[in-house]
Amino acid sequence: MPREELNSAHVEWSRRHFGMMANHGTWAVPRSGLIFTKTDENTLTLTARMPWNEGIAHSASLGADVPKNQQELESYQANDYEAIASHFRAAGIKVTTTINLKGTNN
Repeated sequence: MPREELNSAHVEWSRRHFGMMANHGTWAVPRSGLIFTKTDENTLTLTARMPWNEGIAHSASLGADVPKNQQELESYQANDYEAIASHFRAAGIKVTTTINLKGTNN
């Protein structure tokens, strides 16, 4: 399946966001619980992620639009990593990970 074209405004946002980050500064992505670190002047590294917990399951049982189990959370995080990485790479920024995310092109 061909990959969708990236939105140029999102690529520019990624470039500017990276430029505002301090070296060794972190960025936590609220929607997925991924935590990135600016490891040098041209590299963004995924260094941590929010683990599954029963509070998420409880929220799902109340009807919240959240992953219903650990597998859904891990799949969502892997997909979000790919989306984020593709935009930052398009902005000329190297993206790496120290985390093993199933189904990603680390």
